[in-house]
Amino acid sequence: MTAPRAPTYDLREIQAKVRAGLYWITYSARRGGSAIGFSEEDIVSCVLSLRGPDFYKTMEADAAPGLWQDVYRPVYGQTALYVKLQIERDGDAIVISFKEL
Repeated sequence: MTAPRAPTYDLREIQAKVRAGLYWITYSARRGGSAIGFSEEDIVSCVLSLRGPDFYKTMEADAAPGLWQDVYRPVYGQTALYVKLQIERDGDAIVISFKEL
């Protein structure tokens, strides 16, 4: 299946869920953030600072075919990042991946 060229999820909706505490960060994303000195608060702050032009691509989830994940490539502070986001079937926002480019 060809990946859509636009984000699957409304970034404002993801950010609203994060602001409301309706999110979780995968172990892999926490480990990636920690490796570059980012705390959970830094990861959350980065997600809340994302803008439309930071969008890179959307891709189908490897572990759950039919679910899509949006990839952003922001520069946060002085660090170029790879941030993969999804809205889970239960409605929570998920930071799937968070690492330095």
